[in-house]
Amino acid sequence: MPSDVLVDLPILDVRQLSSEALRAARNIWNDLANAELMGFADTPKDIVRQELNHRLITEILGGSPEIAVGLKTIAEQLSAEPVVYVRA
Repeated sequence: MPSDVLVDLPILDVRQLSSEALRAARNIWNDLANAELMGFADTPKDIVRQELNHRLITEILGGSPEIAVGLKTIAEQLSAEPVVYVRA
């Protein structure tokens, strides 16, 4: 990736979040901290990850729920890629 592309890459700066967004983040953490995420290949059917994405987009970033639907499509495409698992 050319380095000039990285200049325009949006980065979430949590220091810029409103108090309301930070409260939402804390609530999401409290609700999902003990939930188990499925493996990367199972991302499209991982309901915990779907809830996390939906809540991050809508409750913290103030985005449209349709964006989370778009993320599911991306997750489906990514999950089709080969993944190497390392077991300890």
